[in-house]
Amino acid sequence: MSDVDRALQSIYHNPTYPANSGEVQHLLRSLKALGKSITLKQIKDWVELMRHAWTVISQDMAGTGVVIFKRLFTQYPQLSKYFKKFMTLQEDGRYDWDLGGLERHALLVMQALEAAVDNLDDTQTLSAILFELGHTHAHHHVQEEMFDVSIGYS
Repeated sequence: MSDVDRALQSIYHNPTYPANSGEVQHLLRSLKALGKSITLKQIKDWVELMRHAWTVISQDMAGTGVVIFKRLFTQYPQLSKYFKKFMTLQEDGRYDWDLGGLERHALLVMQALEAAVDNLDDTQTLSAILFELGHTHAHHHVQEEMFDVSIGYS
């Protein structure tokens, strides 16, 4: 995810957040400094697209989360080592997924994403959600470079 995409996640234009607000203008200048010109309409369109997509995704959050994790583990098997608590060691020495545990974790992840999507227009709440999520991951010694993967669609 690019710096621009991260920044876009923190702002949204709505009637209570006027376009001439100093904070919005500052964020837009910062985004432009990143090398991409972003308009308030583009931000609003992006947020609406995210919310529309979420209406489909949220119909089965646990199932969707498991699919995402399985895809990540298939495309990036090195990530599996960070999720050993969701695996059971078999007699033959290989690991099998504890699908119940993976599903519970996937649901927690999807609920965190839902909270973020629900608060795209509330920068204070969104920041608090993302801060807490980062704090939780730091507690598990997760490093930023561990997120340098993408799900991809093939």
